[in-house]
Amino acid sequence: MPKIKRLPDEVIKKIAAGEVVERPYSVVKELVENSLDAKAQNINVYIEEGGLGKIVVEDDGIGISHEELPDALLRHTTSKIASFDDLYYLESFGFRGEALYSIAAVSKISIKSRVRGENNGYELIAHAGEVINLTEVGMAYGTVVTVSDLFFNTPARKKFLKSGQTEAGLIRQFIEKIAILYPGVKFTLFIDGKKIYSSAGIQEQLGLLTRFWGLEKGNLLTLEEKLGEGFFIKGGIALPPAGKPHRKLQVFAVNKRLVRSGILTKAIDDAYESLLPNGLKPLVFLEVVVPGTWVDVNVHPQKLEVKFMDEQKIYLDVRTIIRNKLVNAKNSSLKSFSPARETNTKSEENDYWQVTYFAEDDKLLEKEDIFSPNDNLSFSLNKDFANELNFQVIGQFSLKYIIVEKNDTLLIIDQHAAHERILYEKYQTKLNPFYSQVLTFPVRIKASPELEAFLQENYQNFLEIGLHIEPFGPGEYLVREIPEDLPQNNIANVLEEYLHEMMEQKEQVSFREKALKIFACKNAVKFGEKLTYSEMTNLVKELFKTNYPLSCPHGRPTIYELSLTEINKKFFR
Repeated sequence: MPKIKRLPDEVIKKIAAGEVVERPYSVVKELVENSLDAKAQNINVYIEEGGLGKIVVEDDGIGISHEELPDALLRHTTSKIASFDDLYYLESFGFRGEALYSIAAVSKISIKSRVRGENNGYELIAHAGEVINLTEVGMAYGTVVTVSDLFFNTPARKKFLKSGQTEAGLIRQFIEKIAILYPGVKFTLFIDGKKIYSSAGIQEQLGLLTRFWGLEKGNLLTLEEKLGEGFFIKGGIALPPAGKPHRKLQVFAVNKRLVRSGILTKAIDDAYESLLPNGLKPLVFLEVVVPGTWVDVNVHPQKLEVKFMDEQKIYLDVRTIIRNKLVNAKNSSLKSFSPARETNTKSEENDYWQVTYFAEDDKLLEKEDIFSPNDNLSFSLNKDFANELNFQVIGQFSLKYIIVEKNDTLLIIDQHAAHERILYEKYQTKLNPFYSQVLTFPVRIKASPELEAFLQENYQNFLEIGLHIEPFGPGEYLVREIPEDLPQNNIANVLEEYLHEMMEQKEQVSFREKALKIFACKNAVKFGEKLTYSEMTNLVKELFKTNYPLSCPHGRPTIYELSLTEINKKFFR
């Protein structure tokens, strides 16, 4: 067995550097945060070859005196804290004194700095952490750090990096996010000699957000809530259906520090539940400000993660505030929710307009009066819509969409998605808890091995949603009770369809939530189903009364809007 021995200093340096400096982005992050700690108002970042060739960060901050410059490269030397207790009252990014030490260990570094009151600045040059030279130089107030030949002495690290373009993209994304968090600081990014990004530094946070997400201001809601002494939630969120299939454009910050947070991510996802199409992630900029004793920032080598003392409180407060904001947003104009419109006017070969008009006295179809406004759904009425139900149903297009005129606006309503939203909210109220109806004659259903395993695993879950299903023999099950709102006609086929959909549903929501969505979807009117004038009118009324009329439970839009102005433009009027 090998003997225990002390590692050489050179190896220790490289190991320590590996924890802090993973890639060029890590270098830029640490240097920019140092500039912010130095109270800089202007920060310029230059990168070449994705940061592997050269990284330069220059600022107009307070600088480092020439007496302290050599100490800046020593491990655990910092001006940010003096004792462990200071970690709970941090007002800076840095506190370990590892950033410059780690960067210097795997690169060739130059630090030039000049403080107010000194006639000149000083430049410190080091290779692989070893100081080469310290000389006097002429320069403006502030600090310029130049990092060259990153990972020159750890070539294995380079093999794990992406292309220069990818590394540059990560750096740009960081600069854009930090600029949003610090709108009063002017950030400028140059990539291979070309200016790629510049913020104004004039506290225009909303403008930076719209630029980052590529949205108009009308599609954003601002957040600013005080929840207690020293506890604030600030930022901005995009209104549905705006979203992305990834989380790269989500911005989370705690006490002015960009972080990753599982608890904040879950709170956001749950707040947007049923408001975004499957696969899309919310666009959010969330800044949480809490007392220092509420959060531990010393849980990640790169300080990218934090741990809250009371995660449940943070989760509930964030989720509740954002959910309420989104629900209340329905009082704003539908214009904000219109998807981007295609400018290409070329028609597809089978495009056609087929609008059916109905008289007021049309008879209802012989089916359950699912649109009756007297259904006592206990909806909380939308202020704008409930007080202003002056709309006119024009007709049904392609037996799929309801065409409505309202306030000089043409609304195209997806009849299936709209009815899904109505039923979903009805079931949320009416099926809480779920009540069962006992079948006069139990129904037998066949079960594949996969479905059989799913039924056994979720037996109790099915009971809680009003489905009593028990084994009846090899590959067969007996259904004795079903939820009271489930129609009994053709129940065997309907149930098999429900069960397979629940088994295949990958959405990370509760079993009950899955059931509500599937019941709503399966019981809603279908695409291609002809509706009478009365049915369409009642459907639109009930949609406008829901808590969130602008999307179905799966997050797909229910309404597409065309203003009279837009229509006039198409006819050059």
